[in-house]
Amino acid sequence: MIVISGASGRLAKLVIGSLVSRGVTKNVRLATRNPDKLAEFAASGFEIVAADFADPASLDRAFAGAETALLISATGPVNARIALHRNAFDAVARANVSRVVYTSRVNPVQSSLYPFAPIHAFSEAYLKDKGIPCTILRNNEYIENLNPVLAAARQSGKLMLPGARGKTAFISVCDIAEIAAATLMDSSHTNKTYELNGPEALDRHEIAALLSKAIGTPVGADINKDEFVAFIQSLRVPPFILEMTKGLYDAVDKNEFAKVWTDASNILGRQPRSVASHIEDFCKTA
Repeated sequence: MIVISGASGRLAKLVIGSLVSRGVTKNVRLATRNPDKLAEFAASGFEIVAADFADPASLDRAFAGAETALLISATGPVNARIALHRNAFDAVARANVSRVVYTSRVNPVQSSLYPFAPIHAFSEAYLKDKGIPCTILRNNEYIENLNPVLAAARQSGKLMLPGARGKTAFISVCDIAEIAAATLMDSSHTNKTYELNGPEALDRHEIAALLSKAIGTPVGADINKDEFVAFIQSLRVPPFILEMTKGLYDAVDKNEFAKVWTDASNILGRQPRSVASHIEDFCKTA
């Protein structure tokens, strides 16, 4: 039995799709706060259960009899997420789940300038302290998170990305999903930590140049932190997301997300999708 938490979210649905492509639809339990959003998967053989990281009893039901569980990081402010993750890990331990695949974050250390790093520093340490066999997927920034920025830049001629000089090794959420599905299905990934990123690290000027080439008009990238924060505010994000992005600006500038590892390509058996390829396709369809 495989259990996937947060199953109605973007990443989880892509993982489910990857499992379907592998012919795996039986003995998979999809745990979500919103079971109605997964009705389509029930007909394919998936088991759908209501579960909430804030409700330990629901987690006990969700993880009962599970061999492997994919725990996708929750959303919310730091302290709230740490408490929710602790609930999930404790439930996994009570259910004697043999292995957890956890979606962590690149550079999950307390000293990081990225405000959400302590969530993943806690989670990785807690899993290990509890003695739960685990596979850690340290995801870099998703390429798809560039889409609102790319769309705005096509209109304004200015690319609103964090950092002034730092680089980020973006990776596609689709590649993360394929990797998650692969590690769920293969116990040889037990007690392994994978650094997951795309084929290269780019700064915002390099990304602006790629967008300029794709649309045939110049796109600038000379912005300061105040301009970046104002842009994020214009997207009407929750306050905790706004605070996260302020720290993200500084973390990118310190090159916390710049290192390029080969773990993703090794697991995928191919190169992960590049930012250039994503931008080309985005500009064709947007």
